Amino acid sequence: MYTPKYFTLKECFPNDFPKDWKYMDDRILKSADKLRDFFGPLYVNGKGLTQCGFRTNGSLTSQHRFGRALDLHSNRYSSEEIRFHILKNKDDFPYISFLEIDISCLHISCQNSEFSLWSPKRGFITKETYLRTGDIK
Repeated sequence: MYTPKYFTLKECFPNDFPKDWKYMDDRILKSADKLRDFFGPLYVNGKGLTQCGFRTNGSLTSQHRFGRALDLHSNRYSSEEIRFHILKNKDDFPYISFLEIDISCLHISCQNSEFSLWSPKRGFITKETYLRTGDIK
């Protein structure tokens, strides 16, 4: 079981759920730490957010409910900037297999699938299309 360097149990779990790293996938925690190493301060829950780490509400198939997804936030960098960095340096982030785009936070997932990008506005798109177009404002 991996214990992250930069993230706390309190910020990764909602108040209505037991706080224990055993509920989180090691791959997502390692990926979040690696992003934090590069980008500096990133946060999960806080500032009024409660379901950006392990999630107890919403879709029953959400990767958050399985401890395989995080929504990260930065006060220094836009989510789009961080997504571009991940895509241009994909070998540095081998566990990230899914990015949600065209949203304000950085949603990363280590679900058990081939790498993909998904937008609530555009559906699935290719890495090449995203690198050319970026987020739709």
